[in-house]
Amino acid sequence: MYPLMVKPDKKVSVKDLIKINRDYHEGTRFDLTKGLAAGPFGTPNRYSTPAEVRPEGRKHVDWTRAISMFRCSYSFVAQARSWLPDPLGGVLWFGEDAPHSTVYMPIYAGVTSLPKSITECTRAEFDRDSAYWAFNFVSNWADLKFNYMIQDIKAAQKAFEDEFFMYQPVIEEEAFALYRENPAKAKSYLTEYVNKNINKVVNRWWTLARELVGKYCDGFITYPDGKQESVGYPTWWLETVEFGKEELEPKE
Repeated sequence: MYPLMVKPDKKVSVKDLIKINRDYHEGTRFDLTKGLAAGPFGTPNRYSTPAEVRPEGRKHVDWTRAISMFRCSYSFVAQARSWLPDPLGGVLWFGEDAPHSTVYMPIYAGVTSLPKSITECTRAEFDRDSAYWAFNFVSNWADLKFNYMIQDIKAAQKAFEDEFFMYQPVIEEEAFALYRENPAKAKSYLTEYVNKNINKVVNRWWTLARELVGKYCDGFITYPDGKQESVGYPTWWLETVEFGKEELEPKE
């Protein structure tokens, strides 16, 4: 049994909670990137398994569940600051699809509109106008060579999120000044800022999707100069699947 709540050793930040959202038990005995089930490229994703195909004696169990679930629709961290006016004191750090492969974007409580890319979506049809599908496509493609592609994804995540956190005090100082003058001006300013960020992130994620398809295709890593490298499979996995055994020990 797990405790209902835990008192942290220190005050937690938005960044701390984002990190927790993205966790799949790395560094623990439950690390989902390790072992044969993770495949040769260490994917933490495990698909739900119907009871009828589970081994006898294990019908009642399923895979260890990550905090960062591959089939997550969206996740967020809510930041509430009572000492600021409501329109800028509340921020929803919102990310589409799986936490480990999303970008957490700041959405202020005072915004009056949002791009259609994050307000409209259908699961039944791939949609290039949808933020969800941009992130979902990248996440699914990354499963082909996860321990390689997740590095590209993390670099793109970091570039955006570092920028958002760095400029947060500046944006809020300006919004607060506008709020004191006219609350409507502050809301308009925050709406423009949030919408610009969302559009920029979604456009970049579609570009990242194209980059990953080109870079990681047919088992190769293709570099910008056109050179290709075949990295094959890790030795431990080749040994586990008895690579080459049939050639060395042909059947009669």
